[in-house]
Amino acid sequence: RGAGGPGGDRSDFRSGPAQHSRRAHFGGHHSPGGRAVAGGGGAGGSARRTSGTPGTTIDGGGGAGGAYAKTNISVISGEQYTVVVGAGGVAPNTTTFVDGSRNDGADSWFSNSVIVLTLAKGGAGGENKNTVGSAAGTRGTCPSGSIGDVVFLGGSGADGATTPASGGGGGSGGTNSVGNSATGIAGATAVGGGGAGANGRTTTGTGNTPTGIGGGGSGAQSGSTTQQQGGSGAAGKVAITYATPAPTYTWVAISGTNDWTVPASWSPIRTTPTISDVLMFTNGGSSTATNVP
Repeated sequence: RGAGGPGGDRSDFRSGPAQHSRRAHFGGHHSPGGRAVAGGGGAGGSARRTSGTPGTTIDGGGGAGGAYAKTNISVISGEQYTVVVGAGGVAPNTTTFVDGSRNDGADSWFSNSVIVLTLAKGGAGGENKNTVGSAAGTRGTCPSGSIGDVVFLGGSGADGATTPASGGGGGSGGTNSVGNSATGIAGATAVGGGGAGANGRTTTGTGNTPTGIGGGGSGAQSGSTTQQQGGSGAAGKVAITYATPAPTYTWVAISGTNDWTVPASWSPIRTTPTISDVLMFTNGGSSTATNVP
């Protein structure tokens, strides 16, 4: 992504259904800026009752929210950087899914050609349950291992329950705090800069998918041999903020009288003056400037 104006710029990258990767190229020197990343949310657990007493249910666990991480670095002119935005976890939707398995959100990161500079872990998925009823899946939690000057973990999902109720999803980590955890079927509320988790359910059906950034999906509920898919986790995000140096202009004249406000009196031509411009008088000679502000 090229440079912005002297006031700085921001590039936001979000993923679609699958993990998303792209190259970011900075064409000139930039002052230090922030690279903030959020991991994808874990999927809620899918549910299927293979057999059991009619009226009993299988309830999936809630997925965890993805972590948040931020690093301040100085980029190098001409170097390419890799931006990877983690997708949210996607729960299985077949009759043969593995009991006790999980579908985690993917990590998001920002790296140069040598090392990963910033990384936010994706949230773990809630437990999928494909078993004799009644049974409930356990919650997903956000793993350690993120990389950054500042790291806040995502909140945990909630366990499913045989009351019956599937687990709500955890919220993603925010810019100033860890993500909130889900409580029962209630998905976690969002913290500042983070995303909320999805609400669970008390009736048979698929889990819910959150909106926003990196929230965990909720578990599904099944009261029969028909599988119910857990809610997908929300995709993560990478945000790059950076500032460019103020432009420098050099006074052209070395003799006579010249107008300060005329763009051609400067090199390069100064068509849009700002108070942050750096003005140089290094060409020698002796000249007079008129209309000086």
